[in-house]
Amino acid sequence: MAGPLIADARLTDAGDLTRLDLAAKLGDITVKVGGTLRALGLPGSDLRIEASVADAARLATAFGVTGLPAGALEVDGRIASSRTEINLDGVSARFAGATARVSGTVRLAREPSTGLRFELAAESLSRLQQGLLEISLALSGDYAGSRDKLEVKNLKGRIGETEISGWTSMVGTGRKRVEIELASPRLDLTPFMPQGTGAKSTDGAHSKPKPQAKKAQPKFVFVDAPLPLVKPVPADVSLHFALAELRLGTEVLRDVDGTLRADGAGLTFVGRVRDSLEGTISGAVKLTPGDGGAAELGISVSVRNVRPSLPEIDPRDAPLTNVEASLKVRGASARQMASLANGRILVTQGPGKLKSGVIGLLGGALFRELVNKLNPLAAQDPYLQLECTVVRADIVDGQVTINPVLMQSDKVTIVAGGKIDLGTEALDFQFNTRPRTGVGVSAGMFTNPFVEVAGTLASPKLSVGAKAAISGVAAVATGGLSVLGQGLLDRARGSKDLCREVLDEVAGKASESPTSSR
Repeated sequence: MAGPLIADARLTDAGDLTRLDLAAKLGDITVKVGGTLRALGLPGSDLRIEASVADAARLATAFGVTGLPAGALEVDGRIASSRTEINLDGVSARFAGATARVSGTVRLAREPSTGLRFELAAESLSRLQQGLLEISLALSGDYAGSRDKLEVKNLKGRIGETEISGWTSMVGTGRKRVEIELASPRLDLTPFMPQGTGAKSTDGAHSKPKPQAKKAQPKFVFVDAPLPLVKPVPADVSLHFALAELRLGTEVLRDVDGTLRADGAGLTFVGRVRDSLEGTISGAVKLTPGDGGAAELGISVSVRNVRPSLPEIDPRDAPLTNVEASLKVRGASARQMASLANGRILVTQGPGKLKSGVIGLLGGALFRELVNKLNPLAAQDPYLQLECTVVRADIVDGQVTINPVLMQSDKVTIVAGGKIDLGTEALDFQFNTRPRTGVGVSAGMFTNPFVEVAGTLASPKLSVGAKAAISGVAAVATGGLSVLGQGLLDRARGSKDLCREVLDEVAGKASESPTSSR
């Protein structure tokens, strides 16, 4: 880029104006300016400017910017000025298949203001910067700025096949206020989702993963490390978005609507969405900063008539799922928040089809072993015909009581219950499986139907057979809430259908909410 400066300038008298024609070259940079000046000053000028850089990447490195592709950068446009304003007429820049264009007025009077129309377009983001996606971009809008307010109106854009529109404003008088409104008929986030790749060696064989050094087993899941400091936001911020359709790979969500608000009192998010069938999901989150690095978090979620996406299962055959959950926690660490948690969770599922073993994929080796022991028929049947699932958990001051737990299929009934102390992370669960009458089960399949999970969240332990049965009896004798002593197991004998019965029981308790004793 270094080289001698070569310039050719001509000034011609034109009455009250002076005609300027300038051509200059410095290494890779070429500049041409033509137009009129008033008394050799910028006020009153009307100039056409053309500039180009043969290699923008080389120029960028001089300013510490790397990653730009090699290629020419071209800038041109008309700029006219007076003592009160500057007019931009089609000022544009072109680089690597991308174009930016600006027109409008910058007023310099006693009340300065700016009104600009901008347009951006790129054939592919990957051509502009290494690492960006190979996707097109187009964006346009009107910018208006004054001393007290900045605003972007008529914002319209397209990213790939996704269209978006909206506006934003920021008021700077008093406490700052920022408002953002976005809408899209169809937002496709699939290109931005991580794509799995299988690593292969150069000879075509799959490379073996390198052995990882064993890490010390943590004592607790919820650690005592202080949470990131939550500070009050110095402005009132409101972001609202409405999406007619949201695509996430093969998933399609509809009528997505969410509002995020942040102010001096904390942060709140409220949203709702509808799935591709008849299901709806709504929820709210509120985060309130406290003293000494502490924070208070409230979460509520409602899932109605959602059929989850499951491997090899038509969504219309998946079990209808409902979830009602609420949780309030406070503290300065994850451990403190867990030990002070209060809330309730109720999960119910109706009849549907599951692929055998899919539940075991949700957890680690111990969880998979538990699922296999609870349903020894899974090895025979590729699919599970679920009739219902019912799980209720109540949380009071960090003490979690999970009761009842019922999963009933056409061949087995699984009942369970237990407790988790989120303060010590100690857990105590008992499970029992009974075959439904008439399923042709061999006698030896359910010789050890009792299963217990004890230990801690970080180090759970599983036991089966008589030991687990005795533990369950002991829990009852000491006032525990094991379902083994509450009659649910007795009701699970034979082919009896427990679904309606247990669903009615939990529905009667739905209005009950656990309360903190503190």
